[in-house]
Amino acid sequence: MRFSSKENRSLEQLKNELLSENPSIRIHTHQLDVRDKSSVDSLVPSLPTELKEIDILINNAGLAIGMDKIEDISSDAIDTMIDTNVKGLLYVTQSILPGMKERQKDHIINIGSVSGKQAYAKWQCILCIQACCQRYFESFTSRVGE
Repeated sequence: MRFSSKENRSLEQLKNELLSENPSIRIHTHQLDVRDKSSVDSLVPSLPTELKEIDILINNAGLAIGMDKIEDISSDAIDTMIDTNVKGLLYVTQSILPGMKERQKDHIINIGSVSGKQAYAKWQCILCIQACCQRYFESFTSRVGE
C-alpha cells in the first residue's frame, strides 16, 4: 500500500494503525503537496522499485476554506482551493495515468464533495470548484480505455 499526504504526521499515524491491525502488510508513505507539480512528478520515480507500478489511484485531496460569500472571500483562499482541488487532481492523475494505461491497470477512484451537486447559501467558490471536479469525474469515466 502507498499513501501520500501533505501532512507527514497523519501518514505515520495511519501507517502505525494499519500495521498494528495487519502486521504482515507493507506500507510506504510519502509526503506530497498536490499543488506542487514538480513534487507530484517526482513521486513515482522516488518510490521503491517494487512499488512504482500503481494499479489503483484514489484521488481524495481537497479542502474548503473561506466559506464566505463570493464578494468576501480572499483571492488567496480562492487560489489555494483551486490549486488543491482542481490542479492537484489533474496533476496527480496526469502523473500516474500513463503508467496505468501502459499496464492496462487504469482504475481511478475520485472522491469528491456533495457540494459538487448541491448548492449552499454562502459557499459559491467551493461550489464552483467542486462542480468543476464533478464534471471532470463524469467526463473522465467515459474516456478511460481510449
